[in-house]
Amino acid sequence: MRGGEDLVPMTQDLLQRIFAETQPDFSAELCRGATLSDLDPIAVEKFRTKWAERSKRSDLLSLPVDLLLEDAELTRDGGVTYAALILLGSQRAMGRHLAQAEVVFEYRSDDASISYQQRQEFRQGFLLFEEDLWTAINLRNDLHALHDGLFRREIPTLNENAVREAILNAVSHRDYRLAGSVFVRQFHKWIQVESPGGFPVGVTADNILASLIDAGALERPSPKKLTLSRRYYAFVGKRGEYTRRRGLDRDTNKALLRKHVERNAREGSPLSELNQVLPSLSPSRVQNLLRELKQDGLVHPLGKTKAARWYPGPGPVEAGPP
Repeated sequence: MRGGEDLVPMTQDLLQRIFAETQPDFSAELCRGATLSDLDPIAVEKFRTKWAERSKRSDLLSLPVDLLLEDAELTRDGGVTYAALILLGSQRAMGRHLAQAEVVFEYRSDDASISYQQRQEFRQGFLLFEEDLWTAINLRNDLHALHDGLFRREIPTLNENAVREAILNAVSHRDYRLAGSVFVRQFHKWIQVESPGGFPVGVTADNILASLIDAGALERPSPKKLTLSRRYYAFVGKRGEYTRRRGLDRDTNKALLRKHVERNAREGSPLSELNQVLPSLSPSRVQNLLRELKQDGLVHPLGKTKAARWYPGPGPVEAGPP
């Protein structure tokens, strides 16, 4: 754009405003041919209850359905929006009006496995299957023991709030004009949520994350990990939580390494295997955690370099000089 007599690049804020003006909200558009009969009554009542609880409006509990949906902007002038179908649509209505709105869940016990051990397909409004989907995920959500002094805590591999938020975002923000399904792929220790669509032209994950890191909102503690920054927690008055979270992450990682070593005490654990326990960390960071565990007398290596294997306990005492 022109700045005085010169040409200067557009700022990210200006680009975002331009994109927002040129791209209409698909979910707010009316679905031609859809009527209130296409919305599942059970989903409508779940929506009513959730909205009343969140807004603390008891009057919503007795509001007629047509007025309830109109107040929520899910219907307009007697027509049904795509947002209403995405949230509340029956399976039959979704097949007729929005066949691409499908969520597929797959479970694989091995990260390298091509075939899946379980697969479910959900082709109805989100409020009709959200609980069933979480139940399927939580069925294999293993607990990990974390010792904190005299106390023992059990932490699930997958955090429920984080997983639910990721799935909700995938369903809410996918591009419904594109073919393809939302995929929720669960593995033994991690989960992947993938939805059709992408950023507007000119916007990438890199230039967004460059902006948030430069602004001090995010930190990158490792090449593959981003966290909210110390500056952010100070701004919201929760500096203690920042310290707790960073410390908890480190203690949790050490506990996972120790647990794996103890489980394989007989044959020992090679470094390559311990790297698999914490795939988000670099090998050098895993080695640093192992050194700390060794200093505390909790694990010890036998052998040298990459051929070494790790065992529980402080290890044999080396004899001193005669």
